[in-house]
Amino acid sequence: MFQALLTPLRGRLDLGASPKTTTPPVLVSQVEENELAPEDFARDVMIELMRNSVENLKLAEDAKTKIQVLAEIQRILRQDAATKDAFREFDGFLIVMSLLSNVQNSSNSLLSEPAEQRPCTSTPRMRNISEQVHNISRHGVLITTLTQDIVGYGSLEDAMRGLITNPQTVYHVLGLILALATHDSGVSDVFTTLRATSEDQLDAALVQIVERLGVIKRPGAILILWNAIPQVASDDGAMRYAILKLFELLSLANHRNQAILSTLGIIRSLFQRFYSAKCDPTVTDKERHILQKLLRRLLDMGATTSEARLIFQRMIREDQTLDTEILDVVRFGIKSRWLEHFSMESPAALALEEENVRGLSSSGFTFMIWIWVSSLSQASHPIFTIKLVDKTILSLQIDGDGGIRLSSSAEQKSALLSSTKVYKLRWTHLTLVYHPSRTSRPSIRVFSDGVLSDTLDRTYPKAEVGQVGDDLPRLIYHLGPRYTGNFQDTSLIKFLTYEASTSLNMFLATIASKQPNSATQSTILKAVKNGFGIPENVISFAVSPLNARQSGPGMSVPINGFTKEFKSKGDVFVVKAACLDTALWKIGGAAVALRLVQVANTQHEVSRALGVLSDGLRNSWQNSEDMEKLRGYEVLADILRSKAQLINVTGFETVFEFLGMNFRCPDLSTVVNTVAYKAIALDFELWSRTKPEIQQMYFEHFSTLLQTSRHQKFNNRQKFAKLGLVRKLLFVLQTDWFQREMVHFVLDALRAAIRSHFTKDDTIKPVVAYLTANLHEDPKGTSSPQSPISHIDDTHPQEKAEQVLEILISTISIQSYHAQFAAALPLTRVCLLLLGDRPTPSIATQILTLIGMSNTISPSFSCKFQSIGGWSVLKTVLPHCWDPRVSQTSFDILLGRYDQIKKSPGHLPNTVVCPNIFPVILSALQTGLVSVVDNCHVSDNSHDSSAQISWTMESIMESLVEEIMGLHASSPTLREMFKSQHIIQLYIDTFKTFVDKLKVTAGLNQSTKRILEKIAHFGLALAFEPFISGTQKHEILDTMQSANAMLNPAADKLSIDPSLVTDTRSVRQRIASARFSIHAGEKTVMKTLTHMLEWRKTIQISELKRLRKTVLDLRETRRQISTMHEWSDRLTSERGLWPEQGTRIWRLDETEGPYRIRKRLESHSEKAPSSRVDSSDENIRDIEVPDADPSASQQSVEVPLWAESYEIPATEVDDKQLAEEISEDKHRRVRHELEPGDIIEAVGTVARIAGVDSSPGLLIVGRTHLYMLDGLVENDAGEVIEARDAPKRLYLVPGSIVELDGPQRAQRWSHDQIVAFSEKTYLFRDVA
Repeated sequence: MFQALLTPLRGRLDLGASPKTTTPPVLVSQVEENELAPEDFARDVMIELMRNSVENLKLAEDAKTKIQVLAEIQRILRQDAATKDAFREFDGFLIVMSLLSNVQNSSNSLLSEPAEQRPCTSTPRMRNISEQVHNISRHGVLITTLTQDIVGYGSLEDAMRGLITNPQTVYHVLGLILALATHDSGVSDVFTTLRATSEDQLDAALVQIVERLGVIKRPGAILILWNAIPQVASDDGAMRYAILKLFELLSLANHRNQAILSTLGIIRSLFQRFYSAKCDPTVTDKERHILQKLLRRLLDMGATTSEARLIFQRMIREDQTLDTEILDVVRFGIKSRWLEHFSMESPAALALEEENVRGLSSSGFTFMIWIWVSSLSQASHPIFTIKLVDKTILSLQIDGDGGIRLSSSAEQKSALLSSTKVYKLRWTHLTLVYHPSRTSRPSIRVFSDGVLSDTLDRTYPKAEVGQVGDDLPRLIYHLGPRYTGNFQDTSLIKFLTYEASTSLNMFLATIASKQPNSATQSTILKAVKNGFGIPENVISFAVSPLNARQSGPGMSVPINGFTKEFKSKGDVFVVKAACLDTALWKIGGAAVALRLVQVANTQHEVSRALGVLSDGLRNSWQNSEDMEKLRGYEVLADILRSKAQLINVTGFETVFEFLGMNFRCPDLSTVVNTVAYKAIALDFELWSRTKPEIQQMYFEHFSTLLQTSRHQKFNNRQKFAKLGLVRKLLFVLQTDWFQREMVHFVLDALRAAIRSHFTKDDTIKPVVAYLTANLHEDPKGTSSPQSPISHIDDTHPQEKAEQVLEILISTISIQSYHAQFAAALPLTRVCLLLLGDRPTPSIATQILTLIGMSNTISPSFSCKFQSIGGWSVLKTVLPHCWDPRVSQTSFDILLGRYDQIKKSPGHLPNTVVCPNIFPVILSALQTGLVSVVDNCHVSDNSHDSSAQISWTMESIMESLVEEIMGLHASSPTLREMFKSQHIIQLYIDTFKTFVDKLKVTAGLNQSTKRILEKIAHFGLALAFEPFISGTQKHEILDTMQSANAMLNPAADKLSIDPSLVTDTRSVRQRIASARFSIHAGEKTVMKTLTHMLEWRKTIQISELKRLRKTVLDLRETRRQISTMHEWSDRLTSERGLWPEQGTRIWRLDETEGPYRIRKRLESHSEKAPSSRVDSSDENIRDIEVPDADPSASQQSVEVPLWAESYEIPATEVDDKQLAEEISEDKHRRVRHELEPGDIIEAVGTVARIAGVDSSPGLLIVGRTHLYMLDGLVENDAGEVIEARDAPKRLYLVPGSIVELDGPQRAQRWSHDQIVAFSEKTYLFRDVA
């Protein structure tokens, strides 16, 4: 078999002549004559003996002679290592390979002994031959190279195939192959031991073997062992399991073994074995499990494109369902972050030698490296060393504890960098910057993971290579270990991942908050936008495994962009790992993962498919870019909308971890992908279809991002500021998407959104407009039955609006928010606008709370409110909704009881702060007493079922009277208020009206009597006050006489000394009392209420238009996304990853060439052709200048009382502040069809004629293009609608057959493509 290969090779020994020459044996006399040294003579003798032994092996015919010769060769090899080169030069490898290929042949004399002797003789022969190969292989790299390049492990596998298939020799041969692969003869008996072990003891035996396994030294030999598995254990399941388990243990033993096994190309065969095992009844679950574990372990290092394509193809079955076992394997493998790297086992190094170099560059240098440490010994390991001849100029070392040490020829002692450490089992980026100038302090800067960690002042080495700035290492670190360029690209931003760009933006935002317009900010932004500006000629070297030709022991590695090469020294292995997400991009990109989500049908499948998608995008800028181009996030949201019930907790966390949430440490949560977050996280309709527990987690994440995260300021200003979260949540409250029990979670999210971004345009105006439109029901109705909003309006708008009002008031109760609110809108008018003319007790309570806080914060609020008639409006409106909460809040305003607001010094309890509210309280008392009269004839103890009466009003009025009496007795400031004739008259009118109405009733119950007694007692106390006029005193006493008569009919008439009720006031006191009585009249109140009603109606119309526009825009967006299927068509086409089964139908393209010839075929699909949908122009991985704090520009300006803005007619100007002009987009149906930047100039309905058939369509004349869209027409209102929904008069062509169900094509031509046009009323053709 190898006769043609047995040719002499050129001698490479250090002798004068080749050992293969035919010179006679060396004699003693000749040795003496040549005066050779004894060592040289002995070596020559051993080489000659090796030559003779090899020649004898060639000529040997019987087995016994060959075994004896092999034993002699083995003895010579052990005696003198120099004979190994001689053995190779004498074609020893080829002879042994030939012997191995023939040892299994039964016709050969080696195996021609009787059967009873064969087990005893064949095995030693096999062992001798195999051990000979093993011993020779110990020579090292030279022999390995020879074996790979000349003989090859493939030839060795062919030669040993017979021995492997022989049941008598197989386990000894496999053991020797394993020993050859690991360069350890101690493991040669592993398979013999396993063979003798019972099946139930295999796991225990394999555990003991783990300690004996080392690093794989010969990858080719381990591949022979793998390929032998089907031949060895085809009918022995236990042994097959043992070998597979052994491979798993090898991969787990160390990183080098995992890298070698992953790059040997065995993943394809392993996967095929795993895939076929699922349908093989002879394969046990135990073996299937070990196959899956081994496949996961190898996929952790990645897979090639062909391997990944095979795995993904098998993941979707023919019945369009997912194979969950394969899905789990891919889900595990795509998490891997391994990439091409150098695997080094100590001692190992990559060295670059340069000539004509006298020392370091005079301009300094920068050294950067990505490093992963699996284990550390106690000794120090050099990371980077510069030598001049044999003198070390500079050395960067890593200690046994991970510390970094720096030594140079300029200093005697090495310096330990205390703050810089390299941690095990993770990628670490180290940067060393050395400044030569003495003016640069510090001269040495060390960065760990892009952050400045240590600085030193050291003299620059004077031995007879530029530096980067202190800010660029952070950007380089965020580019990640996958970036292998020389920083010459001017658009480095495209290489950033979502997390990296967010981290940089967060860093810039922190810098901007401390040092606006800092140099750091400008340096990073300039590098991202315009490149580093580092000329390539200043780079001394840039080495990466990407430049290596293939995986394996590294002999030399070219320098990136240079002709020089790094030479490997020691145990250096190039690992050409291919991340599974990179392979995913090559076989189809993000569309492949989207297809998995689309096919998933169970909760487990959905969560795993989402995991594959998110991990495939997280660290791959190629997949991220692909996802953005095909609008994949909106497509994903559309897919998930139909699978919402299949989203479990794992799936939810997978999606939101990709968006930036950190469920293990919520404090670190942020938004890393704004476009994905907007499309998925802010799709409230999607999450409204999920399970209640998922909905709760969904709304809680808003509070985490906006309130509890340590990055909340960054989230608020840089992420949520442009998302319009408040408007979206207000829109959700106007829909019936969420069940009633989930509304309070929506409100919690709204509270967090309002407080996080409390600005005029984004929060204040939208919330006030929503409250104005929904707090008060419109009895006439505002929506027509055909209005699109009639399908989404909820049945409890006022209830939700009241809860939103409570959130707004609780927010404004904080002084900083109150100042922003007052600066944004006219606070006094907003109070009246929200109060309305018929408020509920809840609304009244909240508005009164706002009034009370405003009055406490701003001393001039009361006067401003009075100037627009606000107190008079309260006096008119509040009595009709009075309840205990309103009463309590009114007295809080009266006495200024707001503990959360700092009171002025000297404020005493029960001191009247806001006297303007007291007339409102008395007016409420008067109205309430009238209501009490209606039930005064009903007994308190009546149990008549026909009279179900609530005594709430009686209780409220009794408590109100007691509260007034108590304050009058304890508060001097309240008694001062009764010096006003207006206040006294209010009380008198209340008292008199109550008594007059009681006179005509049939009787008084106990509740009414108690109220009457207390009011009369209070009136008596007022009658004796000296500051009350005589006329008012007589009115009080007369009313008391009537009250006494009703309370005690048998008692004598009340007699009072006239001198006690005489008017004793001075003239000055009378003038002051009259001045206190001035108040707004009824005309002013009606004018204010009328204006507020008109203002509310204007806002309601505006909000209705906004709601309708939002619904229509949402429907159009949903329709666009649902028609997008190009991403899936590529995967299901004939050459796609999952081609559709069945017969394909083709048709002629309608495009006609000359003479009406149609030559082109197109696929006939049931799907309607999707419309053009351009990707967003927003670069979501961009690095931007941080936005300033929006609240800083909103300062409250105190408007003086005499300003014209406080005149009621001037309030008409404020209508526009809340009632915005909503422009209706009548072309929303076709706007997405336009080319980027194009503008619609004209639109017209046309018909496309083909024979007697006509198809209606739309002709759009754009500024740059001309468009023809089938199936659409323009109605009388100018809105673009579907042709099937339009009246026939808009598109009917007389004498033609109208086609409405055909495919809706969208064609476009640029203006340059239009050569000519003509106006015709007939079809002119150049053929009949």
